[in-house]
Amino acid sequence: MKRSWKNILLKVLIALFFGGFFMLTAFSGTYTILRPSPDLNVIIDHKDGHSFILQKDIEQKVKERFIEVRVVDAAELRRLEKYLESIPYILNANAYVDSKGKLNINIVQRNPIARVLSGTKGHFYIDEDGYKFPLSKQYTAKVPLITGDIQEAYQSVDTISTRSLKEAVEVIRFTQKDAYWSALVTQVHRQKDGAYIIIPRMGNYTITLGDTRNLESKFNRLELFYKYALNEVGWDKYSNINLQYKNQIVCK
Repeated sequence: MKRSWKNILLKVLIALFFGGFFMLTAFSGTYTILRPSPDLNVIIDHKDGHSFILQKDIEQKVKERFIEVRVVDAAELRRLEKYLESIPYILNANAYVDSKGKLNINIVQRNPIARVLSGTKGHFYIDEDGYKFPLSKQYTAKVPLITGDIQEAYQSVDTISTRSLKEAVEVIRFTQKDAYWSALVTQVHRQKDGAYIIIPRMGNYTITLGDTRNLESKFNRLELFYKYALNEVGWDKYSNINLQYKNQIVCK
């Protein structure tokens, strides 16, 4: 008899354990949100001070999804994330409900490294992952410009496809590895013949790179020229510094 009571008690405990486990599992994927506002917390990662999208914009988008009182499960949160990530300026969205029933949304914006100004193909940004995204009416990022003979347009958030733009971005990426060059370069211009020209922040001169081969060698020569020549003769002595010839610097 004692053994049967022990068996019954053991079975009850097992049933309670699994019942509690399934209840926790169910509640972990289902949340009740009374309203998206004011029970909404939006955190936007303003990397490098960029503000392509504002908190009020996210709140409005959430209201479009949660018009009435409803139960939100994990699948619905994933749909909300994808909905927000369809905004061109948003790289990643993470939505979750905390223990107090508040909806939390963490937003990571796209981080631009260059702005393309093409007279015939339109204007757009390039992010650090090589994706194109549109200009914003409310914010302009202070990043280097890419101008000239760039035969690529913006149609949707997508990767760079043309050689000309890939090469121009290659120059931008190279200069951003060094704080000095990053601060110096304000514009990369592609000529009709395919040669690339840099417009520096200081002085009234241009720097001719030619093609994008041997960039490290070219910038090493430029650094030496700045150190031993321009500091002696002055920054306005020349109108152009040409680095495209091997082991040479031609000035005029």
